Amino acid sequence: MSSTTPGPTDCDNPQMLRIRTVLLVLLLNSIGFASCATGPRELARRAERSGNFDQAIIEYTRALQKRPDDHALSRDLERAKLRAAQYHYTRGRRYTSLGDYDEALLEYQIAVQLNPEDGEIQDALRDTRQTVQTRLVARESNQTELEALVERTRNLPPIGLEIT
Repeated sequence: MSSTTPGPTDCDNPQMLRIRTVLLVLLLNSIGFASCATGPRELARRAERSGNFDQAIIEYTRALQKRPDDHALSRDLERAKLRAAQYHYTRGRRYTSLGDYDEALLEYQIAVQLNPEDGEIQDALRDTRQTVQTRLVARESNQTELEALVERTRNLPPIGLEIT
């Protein structure tokens, strides 16, 4: 059995303790700065993964404001916009099927703002606007919706023969 007398350790050395403290602070700061640099991007990705595409667009936009030359962020933002447009288009279709044309119109307008090149969304927006207008005209003139639609289209030229 050997007995050793306790001697000075690194923990007892004030200089070593100070060095460890400084290293720990530097490490924690570097972790904090790294998370700040990817914060908005990570928040955007989480929102997108959870299906909250509107929030993802907001977060990707914030990240791009900090890093405007980041092409990957631009691509991520465009993807989120397309997914959000599809989400709002689907909601618009659901509202249309329920006969809630005002809500459908709102959803289609959002979808068109997010993806203006999608012809299917534009068609749905145009058709829903026409339906809303027809319903308004029918209410104002005590006509049925069919009578109001016939009245509105009576003076329109045949498709393809419009004068521009």
